[in-house]
Amino acid sequence: MIGRLAKDPAARTNESFDVAPFEKAVVIAVYLGEHTLGEIISAAAELNINLDERRLPLNSAIVRRTSRGLDGAVTAGALCYPFFSSHLMFPIKVAETVWVIFDRDRKNVGFWLSRVHGDGYAEDVNYSHFDRSYGLSTDGQISTINDFPNVSLRPNSRFNEYDRILSGSYSYLANQMLEPVPRFSRRMGDFGLQGSNNSLIILGTDRGWGNDEIIQGTGTNAAEIPIPFSGMVDVVVGRSRGLSGAQSSQTDPSTYVNARGFNEIVKDPERRGLNSIRNEGDPDFMNDAARLYVAMRCLFDERLGLIASTATLFGGQKLDDNSGAVVINKADHLRLVAREGGSIRIVKEGSLDASASSIVMLAAGTLQASGRVIYFGRDAADGGAGDGPADAPGATQPWIK
Repeated sequence: MIGRLAKDPAARTNESFDVAPFEKAVVIAVYLGEHTLGEIISAAAELNINLDERRLPLNSAIVRRTSRGLDGAVTAGALCYPFFSSHLMFPIKVAETVWVIFDRDRKNVGFWLSRVHGDGYAEDVNYSHFDRSYGLSTDGQISTINDFPNVSLRPNSRFNEYDRILSGSYSYLANQMLEPVPRFSRRMGDFGLQGSNNSLIILGTDRGWGNDEIIQGTGTNAAEIPIPFSGMVDVVVGRSRGLSGAQSSQTDPSTYVNARGFNEIVKDPERRGLNSIRNEGDPDFMNDAARLYVAMRCLFDERLGLIASTATLFGGQKLDDNSGAVVINKADHLRLVAREGGSIRIVKEGSLDASASSIVMLAAGTLQASGRVIYFGRDAADGGAGDGPADAPGATQPWIK
C-alpha cells in the first residue's frame, strides 16, 4: 500500500492510502477559450458539476474518472485544472485518457497532469485511444484489436460511449486536425518536444539522412554511434513528407483509414501483413518539409547534397571546408525580413582589406556588397555565355563595359 499523509507527522508511517494518488479519467470537454465555453458548460451540466465559468482558467477539462470502475458512480464527473502552470501547456483532446489528481484543499476541483501513455498499438502523438491497450475485440476476447474499443467507460447498449462523447464535441469536430504523424526514435540522452501535428524539437547529437545515404528499411539512424562534441538542436516540421501528399519520402510509414474515417499510422504492421518501416520519421535533410538545424559539428554540405549542385567557382577557387559548427535553414521557401527603419547585415568576418566580405542593407535603402573580389554570373563550364575575354575568369564579361 502507498503511504497516506497524516495530519500528525509522527503518525504518517502508520497510515496508508485507501486509493492511489493518481487516477485515470477520460476527457469530455476542454476549455480553450470563448469558442468552447458552451461545450464545457454543457458537459459540466450533464455530469452534475457545479461550474463557475468566471473562474475557469484556460486548458481546464471536464473529465469522467475511470479508475477502479468509478465511471458508473454519480461522482465520476469532475472539473480539472491543468496541473502545471501556464508556462507549460500539454495537449489533450476529447475522449483521450489523462492522469488526474485531487487535492484535499480543493475537493471539488482536480488537476490533470498529462495524457496516459498507452502501449505501442495505442500511443499516437496526434490522437491516442488508451483503451486499445487492453487488447480487447468487440466480443471481449484477446484477439484482433478493435480500433476504438470501450473498456473504461460504463457500457451503453445502443452505441460506443466514446463515439457519443465525440459526436457532440466542437473541439473534436472543428478544432482538431486528425492526421498521420510519424513516430520518432530518439537516441539515449536526447530531449524531445513533439506537437500533435508533425512538429518536433530535438536537443541531441548530430544526426540525419543526407544526400544518397538512405536505403528504404535499413534501420533508424538513431542507432548510429554519434561522434564526440556533436551536440545539436533540430527544429523540424513535416518529417516523412509523403504523408502530406508531397513526393514520397523514404522515411514514410504505412497508413490506413481507421474506423472513424481518418488516416492513421500503422502500428501493427505484422498483423496487417506489412513490413515494418524501421527508419520511420527519421530526420531526413533531403526530404523533410522545413528545418532549422544548429550543430556543433556536422558535414553539412554532404548532408544537404550541395557539393554536386554548387556552381563552378570563378578563377579556379575551391570550396571551403564543409565541416564544423553550422546553422542550416532549409525549406521550400525562405524569407529574411527587416521592418521599416531596420537593417540587415550578412558578414563574413576577417580583415577588411583582405578576407572579410559582407552584404549590408541600411534603413535608408542603401545596399552594399563588399569583398576582395565580387563575381556575378555563371562560369562557362556550367553553361554560362562564355563570350568574355579569354583571360577573364570563366570567360566572363566585366560588369561595366
